[in-house]
Amino acid sequence: MATPLLQPLRVQGGTFYTFASAAKDISKTFTDDNARFVFSKYALLDLPKVKTPSDSSNTIVWQALDAYGGGATASSAIANDFTTDNNRNFAQAFQSYALNFEQLILASRNNLNETYDEDILPTVSERVFWHFLKNINAIRWQDANTTNEANFTGLFREEVPSTGVSYKQVVKYLGDIEVINNISRGGQSYSEIYIHVPTSHGNTPLVLFNTSADKNYKPGLSWEGEDDYIYKRNSGFGTFGLSNDAFYDNMSTNQYVVGPTFGLATNTSCTAWVGPAPGTPVPVLISDMEGIKLEFNPESYFPITNDPELNTINDFNASTISSDFSFNVCLVYYDTYDVSNPDSFARNLYGILVIDDYENGVSESSLKSFKKFKPNAVTKLNGNSYGLKLNLKFDTSNDNVGVETVIREDLTFGMDLFADASVRLQESADMFLTQKLELIDVENRVTNLEQYYFSQDTIDLLDEKVNSLESALNNAQLNFASDTTLLDLIRNNSDNINDILNGKVNVNLTYNTDVVRAGDGITIDYSIPNQISVKNKNQKYSTFVNCLNSTGKIEYTVNNGTTPGATADGNRLLVGPFTNYYRQIGATSSTVFDNIRINLDDTTTKWKKGQTMRIVFTNDIDLDTYQINIKTDAQNAKGLGKYGVSVGNLTIADLITTKPIIEIICVDPVSYTFYVDVIK
Repeated sequence: MATPLLQPLRVQGGTFYTFASAAKDISKTFTDDNARFVFSKYALLDLPKVKTPSDSSNTIVWQALDAYGGGATASSAIANDFTTDNNRNFAQAFQSYALNFEQLILASRNNLNETYDEDILPTVSERVFWHFLKNINAIRWQDANTTNEANFTGLFREEVPSTGVSYKQVVKYLGDIEVINNISRGGQSYSEIYIHVPTSHGNTPLVLFNTSADKNYKPGLSWEGEDDYIYKRNSGFGTFGLSNDAFYDNMSTNQYVVGPTFGLATNTSCTAWVGPAPGTPVPVLISDMEGIKLEFNPESYFPITNDPELNTINDFNASTISSDFSFNVCLVYYDTYDVSNPDSFARNLYGILVIDDYENGVSESSLKSFKKFKPNAVTKLNGNSYGLKLNLKFDTSNDNVGVETVIREDLTFGMDLFADASVRLQESADMFLTQKLELIDVENRVTNLEQYYFSQDTIDLLDEKVNSLESALNNAQLNFASDTTLLDLIRNNSDNINDILNGKVNVNLTYNTDVVRAGDGITIDYSIPNQISVKNKNQKYSTFVNCLNSTGKIEYTVNNGTTPGATADGNRLLVGPFTNYYRQIGATSSTVFDNIRINLDDTTTKWKKGQTMRIVFTNDIDLDTYQINIKTDAQNAKGLGKYGVSVGNLTIADLITTKPIIEIICVDPVSYTFYVDVIK
């Protein structure tokens, strides 16, 4: 099978590129009744801009494809075949590198002369895709922390920005494909795949990766092309105007190389050349990682297994720590298995959907992206949802591997209606079950009442009660048999009171003022004999709060506030009674390296209705893409974990100045409801 010929990205309607490995799995279902092919997962990516990198940023440099292989020169096809049109450049790089690499693997052109094993369920498509993405300087990884990120060793996450290193996360969201519809109409058969991002979801807060090696893709392998052109193609240009030149890791030997070790979370500084000769050198930082794949198993994620409220990645996406995100690319995955052994399955990458086209610029170009907003109780943002529908008509010819794609603009509304209808049906079923139980309860109660109503024992009991009341009434009548009884009692009390007033009876009345004690904000004045004065001593602010960090200031470091008990950067403010005031003075820098997490410790003083906390930043802070996250409930009263209650999340859009004043008001201490006002 020859390397597929692609067309540039469409300017409208999106573009879908699929992998040849998926075509083989589809063909297998036509000849093997036990083989199954089911679309299962998707991932939303935010590919970085195409521009010259600075501060080791992960921007796309097309000409970096052969930089890591050591054969980069200003005269190579990679240095010269790219233009200023990045809609063409994306397709050219994907065709001449990623799809050509996959085709050589399928053709068994490896250095060990080993035949490609089609019985191995995992295909090479996903590993080839991440190999392609890392070699254009778009993505890098680091080891996942087994303390609070991953439950197992050998898992990785994307690189975290640090001092002097500007890195933008690529994989933003992992989701399930829940609706698939197979249609046969007008003599053609195709599958409708619905991709829906719910309104309640934000980004996937943590995305993990693993590595995979097998006979078809393992350390030490290399694959060599027949010539300078993509596999089984001649010189010149393809059907859609793209060059037939092949792009290799090493252009001098026409080879793709994966290296001797998988799972290296290190990077190598390389030089890419942008033609024409003598060319312009561009420094890039390429990851040493090989054999990488996305980790969809929730059991691998520490934040999921450590939270009793979370069970799936979908729960993780809807949790309080998820937030808004942008995306411009969607990866579509499928599961393949044998019905005789369904527990043995593989999840493979089917293809890549580029949702819109590039906005080309002089110094930088970027794919048009879509912003996903999560509902926010503090800012009253309603949030939004997205839906994509792919109409896939499978074509397994040798000449081209592709799909027809349609993205319907009204899909989000339709999917929301479908979801709402499903919810209403479930609510109706629950309501009917509840009413049935209530009717059974009412029937039982009526039956019990009927038994009591017709019981002779009940009649005897009522007769006994009436007799008792009659006897009591007769006794009362005897007490007041004399007309003068009440007058005699009144006259006797009057005589006693007159004796007290005339001094005939010694009466000493003592007022015990010791039982009157001061409370919070109240003083008791005993200075005047036989008199007490209650005074309010509370001023505008009762408590001037200190930050419990060793520096005495809120820190802006990476992972600040994630461990409230930490003395260096726990960012813990101790809540005092009544009105609280904290002033951030003398911050060493305005640069923020992570979300600013502030933990309000209510261990000593529990929140009261109307209680306030004012936080004043006297120095500039530059939030950029980060947030200010304020949490409380140090004793886990709500059962969401220590500091599991989110008071509010503020982005740069919520702030009026770079020296904000934030006031937090407790509205309901039972439900832990707060208002967050930005005063300045």
